[in-house]
Amino acid sequence: DRVKIIDLTQTIREEMHTFDPHAKPLIISSAKMDVHGYESELIFMSTHTGTHMDAPYHFHLAGKRIDEISVNKFVADAVLLNIKKPAKGYVTKTDIRKCEKKVRISKGNAVIISTGWETHWIKNDYLSSNPGLSKDAARYLASKKISMVGIDTANVDHPSASNFAVHKIL
Repeated sequence: DRVKIIDLTQTIREEMHTFDPHAKPLIISSAKMDVHGYESELIFMSTHTGTHMDAPYHFHLAGKRIDEISVNKFVADAVLLNIKKPAKGYVTKTDIRKCEKKVRISKGNAVIISTGWETHWIKNDYLSSNPGLSKDAARYLASKKISMVGIDTANVDHPSASNFAVHKIL
């Protein structure tokens, strides 16, 4: 069997949407071919820019930081759940259970959720009107002992969530 690797990352660009509008990526040339004999750049950005993974430390000070997690943790068999949701919609446990009629979620799987929101990445509502997981969906996925959750939004929590409950559950 051949392994199919799919790159889900967004290209880092200075004009991309960020949660903090003052923390846009900044790319500065630090060496030029005609002067230094090579090209090099400095990149300054938040750890929550574009496609990113939240480390346990993000919400638990005793948790691991991203650089303390083995790279092996980021390689897993993935299950894709197509759960189309409108702006500010919720992905629920019921939605996930419906998907399980077609795909099996096993212990250790990465669960990737496609809501259709990835088409908004250049729109002004990308960070403010995204669909998000409900608490019951997060609890259900956690109970399945999956390795990680990926979603086509910049935030796994619903935009109205003030306490980051889904982040904390996962």
